[in-house]
Amino acid sequence: MVADVFVQADGSKKSITEPGIGNYVTMLKAGALAWSLLGESGARSLYVHAHGTGTPLNCSTEAKILQTVAAMLGNDVRLAVTSIKPYVGHSLGTAAGDQIAATLGAWQYGWVPGITTIDRVADCAAVPALDVLTEAREIGAAEAVIINAKGFGGNTASAVLLSPEETLAKLEARYGSSDLTTYQHRR
Repeated sequence: MVADVFVQADGSKKSITEPGIGNYVTMLKAGALAWSLLGESGARSLYVHAHGTGTPLNCSTEAKILQTVAAMLGNDVRLAVTSIKPYVGHSLGTAAGDQIAATLGAWQYGWVPGITTIDRVADCAAVPALDVLTEAREIGAAEAVIINAKGFGGNTASAVLLSPEETLAKLEARYGSSDLTTYQHRR
């Protein structure tokens, strides 16, 4: 389930050399929503599909944003971070769709792809608050994912996706187990 999508435009820019304040706004809103929906333990199990273009400036600025989100979630949070771009490149216009497809695949098959095209994590991202995945990892109990996507002109969007299990739990809490069972049977 897509819990929400937060969009912010920073105004007139000639390029996306670095994210503006808008990406802080969208990511912090997404982190706060994950916290409110999942509580402390659930929010600590989420991971982020970073925009992850791999350019030095984008790396350092996105790392700062992710560190800010991790700090908001708690001082001892180590936020797992991946990107799909090492596998598909930087698809214009569909990059967020690639991130969502990778997330659905991770939930289906139980593995989060790692960023396998780097020899080491850049110094700006090699900090205690971030766990940059350099190889595939079993997804474990990830109840949610934050998709972070950036566009030209300073447009950014961050979405919170809840896992299939968490979605069913939310539906059962709202509608009751009887209605959920009826729905599943009809489906």
